[in-house]
Amino acid sequence: MINFGIIGAGNIANRFADSLSHFKDANLYAVACRGIEKAAAFQRKHPCQLIYDDYDELLSNKDIDIVYIAVPHGFSLFMDIEGP
Repeated sequence: MINFGIIGAGNIANRFADSLSHFKDANLYAVACRGIEKAAAFQRKHPCQLIYDDYDELLSNKDIDIVYIAVPHGFSLFMDIEGP
């Protein structure tokens, strides 16, 4: 099983989470966004084990195999550089 984390909870993140359901070896494990309320709403629609309101916490989780960055391009470059 491959555990996925998603940074962001907007339209693209929702589409990505929907697509994961088509793969038997994919598991949506966690989502992180700027507000815990938005992360909780995302979790209700796309069940996952963990939610975060801190991107670094998601990036530090050793149980996550792949992180999909679903935020505007200007923010994703910063996360690409800052990631572990």
